[in-house]
Amino acid sequence: MDLKELDRLFADMGFELNAEELEAIHLFLDADGSHTLTFDEFFGCWQALASKKGILRADKLKLLVSACKLFKQYDKDNSKLLSIPEFTSFHQKLSEKYEDMDPIEQVLAELDKNGDEKINFQEFINCLNWFSV
Repeated sequence: MDLKELDRLFADMGFELNAEELEAIHLFLDADGSHTLTFDEFFGCWQALASKKGILRADKLKLLVSACKLFKQYDKDNSKLLSIPEFTSFHQKLSEKYEDMDPIEQVLAELDKNGDEKINFQEFINCLNWFSV
């Protein structure tokens, strides 16, 4: 399913989502950046729709949009992935505000579950720890 089809599905289901919300949802669901949803990604979308704790609740959607804006601010090459230098820049900025930040090496080891030395949006959300996904 491509992302335009997903947008139509949301509309058909009665969700009135603006462009920022759709962009954040796309970034969240399209984990591999292919602009299509695999079955596993679509299943994750369905779970998000069906769950009372899902990302489409107004409060969580607002956080998701904020996280998307923050992610894009550091994604300098628009790859929809944060390279180690891009993520390090984000971590350094946070460290200026919060003195109890874990060392960057520890954070990267915890976040980069697939070992590709890139932080995708879902890994980034885990770093923010704003809400469980």
